[in-house]
Amino acid sequence: MRRRDADVAVFLGRSDGIPTPGDVSRLTQNERRRADGFRTAILRGHFIAAHAARQRILSAILGHPPGELRFSEAPGGKPVLRPPHHWLRFNLSHSAPWFLLACSARHEIGVDIEVLAKQWPGPLASAAFSGAERQALEREADPSRQNLLLHTVWVRKEALLKGCGTGLRMDPRDVTVDADPSLGISYPNRAGRPIGAWRILGLPPVPGAAVALAVAGVPRRICCWRITEASA
Repeated sequence: MRRRDADVAVFLGRSDGIPTPGDVSRLTQNERRRADGFRTAILRGHFIAAHAARQRILSAILGHPPGELRFSEAPGGKPVLRPPHHWLRFNLSHSAPWFLLACSARHEIGVDIEVLAKQWPGPLASAAFSGAERQALEREADPSRQNLLLHTVWVRKEALLKGCGTGLRMDPRDVTVDADPSLGISYPNRAGRPIGAWRILGLPPVPGAAVALAVAGVPRRICCWRITEASA
């Protein structure tokens, strides 16, 4: 992929949870420590596969070997590339076998993917959702539909907070996003006011998962690719 191909490029992949030695070697020291903290081998494998795929994709975009890429963190903790590759923004999310990576040379971005749980943890909604979001969910009587809306709100909010670089350091209850998963574009707000130029854009559906892309500004072209381990 070259810079002119897309304002925002989104890559969706799926891992089998069995990392190769080469995958492990692509991780940063911090990522290796995080990988060792997972409670099961399969979750550890999915984490390693997602981050190794990120290395390969960024390497292909930049035209440099993965070993030459260096990462750091922005003041809010958001991972960024160090110079001379700092012009390329990226954001990674993974949940069980799925991973989602977005890249852009022109826009700040955030993504989130979450495999649909059979039942959403009840206390999480009160701890993370705004009053308007909780009201929208309470109006939905169908439990399965409500579960989808819960996940939709969560990934949209996570994508936004990750894109802003604040993560959960900003009280998520102060931010309101649309719960309707059919919306192709929605505008998050804080206390009824838009959050800068941020907008949440629709992505192709992923079986059994909720996905969201948050972008600062108006991208002219978004390209989405489904990748395999062989092509990652």
